[in-house]
Amino acid sequence: MMDRHTGILLHVSSLPGGPFGTFGDAALRLIDQLADAGCDRWQMLPLCPPDGGGSPYSSPGALALSRLFLDLPSLVALGLLDASHPSVIASQTHADRADVDAALRVVDAALDDAWRAFGAGAGGDALRREVAAAADTPWLHEFAQFTARMRSEGHDGWWRWPAATASREPEALAAWDAAHAQAIARVVFEQALLARQWARVRAHAQARGVGLIGDIPIFVAGGSADVWAHPHLFDLDADGLPRHVAGVPPDYFSETGQRWGNPLYDWDAMAAEDFAWWSTRFALAFERFDEVRVDHFRGFEAFWQIPRDHETAIHGRWVKAPGRALFDRLIAVHSARFGDTGDDRPLPILVEDLGIITPEVEALRDAYAFPGCRVLQFGLGDDPTNPHLPSNVNAASVVYTGTHDNHTARGWYYSMDGHGQWQSRERFGHEGEHDVADALLRTALATPARWVIAPAQDILALDGTHRMNMPGTTEGNWSWRLSPEQADALADALRPLDRRSR
Repeated sequence: MMDRHTGILLHVSSLPGGPFGTFGDAALRLIDQLADAGCDRWQMLPLCPPDGGGSPYSSPGALALSRLFLDLPSLVALGLLDASHPSVIASQTHADRADVDAALRVVDAALDDAWRAFGAGAGGDALRREVAAAADTPWLHEFAQFTARMRSEGHDGWWRWPAATASREPEALAAWDAAHAQAIARVVFEQALLARQWARVRAHAQARGVGLIGDIPIFVAGGSADVWAHPHLFDLDADGLPRHVAGVPPDYFSETGQRWGNPLYDWDAMAAEDFAWWSTRFALAFERFDEVRVDHFRGFEAFWQIPRDHETAIHGRWVKAPGRALFDRLIAVHSARFGDTGDDRPLPILVEDLGIITPEVEALRDAYAFPGCRVLQFGLGDDPTNPHLPSNVNAASVVYTGTHDNHTARGWYYSMDGHGQWQSRERFGHEGEHDVADALLRTALATPARWVIAPAQDILALDGTHRMNMPGTTEGNWSWRLSPEQADALADALRPLDRRSR
């Protein structure tokens, strides 16, 4: 099955080195390991700045790259930092857990000095041209305005800024921009550096035949540049606060559902602007990645609307969304900008279609030949229609042993009662916890799915202490990392996914 794609699910933050994974040598090395093992896909989580809890699914800037990913040794090569800079040294000392606060201290101290060096003429003409081009990018200017203001005013919410600035009155905004031009330019500089480093990662992946899979969360954070710059596109009250918030009803992850708290879209306003905001967002994603996973795809057919003052998601309601009109517009924009995909899909999209999936959601997905998501950890039980049963997985699927929201395979097996463990052994053909990850991987490879992706934790058969995220909780998530020894072990552990042997 040489048309099959196999690979790893691993966020950049989980790469080894320093207090946080970066776009540096560890990313290039992973690409080499994948290529050498006969794999051709690296899937990651959103690359945007995370929230205070580390979640990349609730970002202050949905289109921006997180400065946490900045590779500081690359700044040495540009002449922006000295190799003896304390931040450069700290960035090469591995921490067992990803630490946002520690990483920000290291990165920001480095950026302070790199920015001064850039102002004094360091960095080279090519970087200067890249920074100048970035400054003319509308979405980046909005993000830079917003971020500079946040750093000046604090992070209590843009709706608490002086009314004239919060509502983006032109005169007040122009006056603030003029007074803080250097702070705004500094943010543009940071994003230009990140774009340069990401381009290096992308070029290396293309050279090694490894496709990069990005991730677009359907919703954005209320306290984000996106909502501040385009409040008319969201369901907000006169104070800039959401009238309703996003989430999902009770499901297998939570008995009370999940109240995410993101503001919902004003889809009529979006349609009136020909979905321009979405077109920009997807076009940028298609520039950065070979394929894009769309999180919570079912929300493009209908979304769960929760009143803002409700503490849980139980009493929400489904509201229709204009999925077909949106994707038709995205196809037109993509075709004009990038040409034909060369595939049966009009857009290089993979969809996360978990949760309460109706025939209408399936029809929306299938109308555009978007591959759906199948998770083998959900493939137990006696329901013959369960789409996650190995026997029900079809070629138009991305099959996972588990996702970033699931336990590791070993942790999942250990967490089940005796009956569940017995079902797992019977269905997947393993003896117990020690070989369950391998059994799920073998089962995934035995399906006709065109994409087979496994989290690094399952490729390495790690136990439940290595889980990335537990939905519905806010503590202890998003911080898991590969140790240097585990990163070394990936070279051999990836071999069962070798496409060349099938």
